[in-house]
Amino acid sequence: LGCFARMVGIKQHTIELVNQKLKKSNKELKLEITRSNAIETNLRDMISVYKEDLHSAKLIQEFFLPEIPDFPHSKIAYKFLPLNPVGGDLISIQKLNSNTLSVLVGDVVGHGISAALIASLVNVLASKNLQKFGHFPAKYIENLNKEAHLY
Repeated sequence: LGCFARMVGIKQHTIELVNQKLKKSNKELKLEITRSNAIETNLRDMISVYKEDLHSAKLIQEFFLPEIPDFPHSKIAYKFLPLNPVGGDLISIQKLNSNTLSVLVGDVVGHGISAALIASLVNVLASKNLQKFGHFPAKYIENLNKEAHLY
């Protein structure tokens, strides 16, 4: 009977050690779950802000799409359908004089907000160079390229 009691005692002690280890592991797991939940909440908040910023950038990009100038004996239209909500697509339509129209269509390499910002810069530079070089397309593009490379 003494041997049996000793075996039961050893098993009882082993069970207590396993239970202690399980309790410690459960405590660590609960702590890790709490940390993971905090990280998930933070990421969800960041994604929400990013989506709002992306939506605002899309609206701004659409706002800067050109109006079509009146041009005699011509019907001009365009449709802006970018692949992503915000990107490097650009279009500029400007009247140089009563019989000359400048049309610039471009696509900046890349995607997203950085491409959209570069496209906006190119659009500003294009407008800046239009009066000086608008009647000379090769010179206009050459100068536009030079200025864009400065940034």
